[in-house]
Amino acid sequence: MSYYGRAKKFLGDIKIGDRVVVRRKGKIIEGILMPRNELADDEHIVIKLDNGYNIGISIKNAEIEHEKNKNNSNGRNDSEQS
Repeated sequence: MSYYGRAKKFLGDIKIGDRVVVRRKGKIIEGILMPRNELADDEHIVIKLDNGYNIGISIKNAEIEHEKNKNNSNGRNDSEQS
């Protein structure tokens, strides 16, 4: 399963499994890019949110980028304390 057509062009070098930030209609959505059925249209992508839910997002009027790494060098979130 992978993306094709407009969705593939929209994603550029972003791969399935990458953490991404999507901006659309004034909203910011962060999560992991998930695979999508190859028979599905090429105008949506699927993101797994941190709460475990998967959502489909229209790529129309959207922007996407790799999410900046939230972890520091020891692999822990900067907000975690010892």
